[in-house]
Amino acid sequence: MVVGFPKTGTTTITRALSTAGWRTAHWRINEGFVGILIQANIEAGRPAFAGLERYDAVTQADVCLPGRGLNFWPNLDLTVLDTIRRDYPDCLFILNTRDPAKTIASMRGWGRLHRRIMLAEVPGLPKGCGRSDAELERWIQAHYAAVRLRFGVDPRFVEFDIEDPAARDILAAATGLDLVWWGRANRTNLARQSTGGTQGSSGGSGSRIARKGKTSGVGPNRRPAMLRWLKRLMKRNKTVR
Repeated sequence: MVVGFPKTGTTTITRALSTAGWRTAHWRINEGFVGILIQANIEAGRPAFAGLERYDAVTQADVCLPGRGLNFWPNLDLTVLDTIRRDYPDCLFILNTRDPAKTIASMRGWGRLHRRIMLAEVPGLPKGCGRSDAELERWIQAHYAAVRLRFGVDPRFVEFDIEDPAARDILAAATGLDLVWWGRANRTNLARQSTGGTQGSSGGSGSRIARKGKTSGVGPNRRPAMLRWLKRLMKRNKTVR
């Protein structure tokens, strides 16, 4: 299970593990949002991964959609991680780190992710906090430190910087997989900071409207219709005269 932040290589890890043959649960799956499923299991007294047995790895568990009343962060909640360790002593915890400045830039550039984080009550970051880069960096570094303190000596714990050239080898050694693919997936388009971007944290191709090539306002796709309307209007005016 990945216990790092979004925008720190979760999609890269997902693709690497999937290409090597593992079934991965990343953000939202057929059964629903991964974080909601885990939290519901724990609250019901079931093992955390009940119903997820067909998956080999959870690569992104957080779901932060406060506008829809959804806010779950199992990957950052040490109480949840302790419960998972109790229920699954062989579960590998993967702490994927990244330069906080780059992580923050990606969070700010990935649609409304930064705003959604500020509107939510996130482990280590109370609602309304995180406006400044300094607050976000303290939040990120505090989580890294807490996870290292709690699981640093755990034999089923591994940590690596996603941009470290040795990251693939470290993950391969920890999982026992031959990672035939490694690279950078799901790059943040900083232009999304002004255009809105996607609602979820695991998309990559913009909104449905953007993907279908539709436009709003009087764009090129609407000009022919507008010209026809003007011609009809002019003809009508001549008739009235």
